[in-house]
Amino acid sequence: MSRSAFGTSFAVVALTATALVGSARSASAVDQEFTLPAGTGCEFALHVEAVGGNQQVRPFLDGKGNPVTLIEAGTGTQVTVTNVSNEKELRFRSNGVVTRTVFHEDGTRTVTTTGHLILILFPTDKPAGPSTTLIVGRVVYDSTPNDDFTVQSITGRTTDLCALLT
Repeated sequence: MSRSAFGTSFAVVALTATALVGSARSASAVDQEFTLPAGTGCEFALHVEAVGGNQQVRPFLDGKGNPVTLIEAGTGTQVTVTNVSNEKELRFRSNGVVTRTVFHEDGTRTVTTTGHLILILFPTDKPAGPSTTLIVGRVVYDSTPNDDFTVQSITGRTTDLCALLT
């Protein structure tokens, strides 16, 4: 299942909607709400709500105007994750996050995120999900043009949110 089926890329839930523009700008995160079917983010259906946040976005473009690197820094969104079957929910306040995305010519991206984030891995990712993990630290992953992730490294404190929601 592709992440694009759920709108803006959300796998690292600093959940900030961004647009590539020619200069630095401040962006307020777009509120997002979606439900992942059972077996996608957790073994059960997972509802995700993201509200607020404020990011400074700085794209770096090549001579043809194509993105090479994108830096986003600021506060992520306030996130609530809910187990749809038992209605247990966890709420996370907006915290600091910095993301650096490097765009490659073949359409892949390497993403490095530092701070407070939630990583949702699907069965098509490496390592295969479903999993939803709170990470306070650093994550590096590669993403295909279809938004399949290959996690390169995770450092810091991790918490299995699926386990907490059962």
